[in-house]
Amino acid sequence: MARGRTETFLVTKVEAGAVRRAPDDLVVEEPLEIRLDDHLVGTTMRTPGHDFELAVGFCRTEGLLTGPEDLAEVRYCLAGELDVEQEYNVVTVATRRPVDLEGHRRVVAAGSGCGRSAWVK
Repeated sequence: MARGRTETFLVTKVEAGAVRRAPDDLVVEEPLEIRLDDHLVGTTMRTPGHDFELAVGFCRTEGLLTGPEDLAEVRYCLAGELDVEQEYNVVTVATRRPVDLEGHRRVVAAGSGCGRSAWVK
């Protein structure tokens, strides 16, 4: 099961000189590996959620996709390809036509900004 955007942790709170333990919800940040037709093209840190839109937007920004007609499928790696902990941290963008990755040999670690791709419903 994909992880949520927050997790609850037991934290130490100090208020008016008093120390107490209490649960607190914290935002999760995890790496996302982006593959284009099973070739690694980038890794970014993100808050889980909207992973497909993030992967498609990344490929579009890098010039690897030119329009929605290029997009065949977006999926998480299938169970068995990776260990369960990594299953939802790797997304493959499949294309309808071969993409020449020779001209795009840079594999990047990237930061992500807010936004969504209109190509993924």
